[in-house]
Amino acid sequence: TLGTIGSENRVKCGVIGDCVNVASRVEGLTRTYGVPILTTEHTRTRLRGAFELRFVDRVVVKGHHQPVALYEVYDGDPEPIREAKAFQQARYERALTAYYGRDFRTALRAFAELREELPEDRVLALFLERSERHATEPPPDTWDGVEILLHK
Repeated sequence: TLGTIGSENRVKCGVIGDCVNVASRVEGLTRTYGVPILTTEHTRTRLRGAFELRFVDRVVVKGHHQPVALYEVYDGDPEPIREAKAFQQARYERALTAYYGRDFRTALRAFAELREELPEDRVLALFLERSERHATEPPPDTWDGVEILLHK
């Protein structure tokens, strides 16, 4: 909902609603994942390949119950990093398949190799850490790979 309130001398415009709350939470996650721009699956489908995107995570943001798929828009990265992410894409997707398929040892090796090429990539670091944790302490059988986020 978009609305304007005020008088002749002072006007304020604002938006409220569930999609605004989700967008705010997603924007706040850019710091967690170390990326400048995150978008959701909903937006990704509307972009129709206009930007270079990389799947980042499936999360439940604070105050919600439904998972949201997150994507990094990496077109704005410096060219060497953008090229490295594009070059890694197939191996990155295989690492994610191993991770979500509960093959954490394979995922661990794959994310470690990817991280050697992009040591500053926080997304790779997060999946590397999670894979290592799950390889030693497997999640329950009900685990679906969705991260429940308790912070904004």
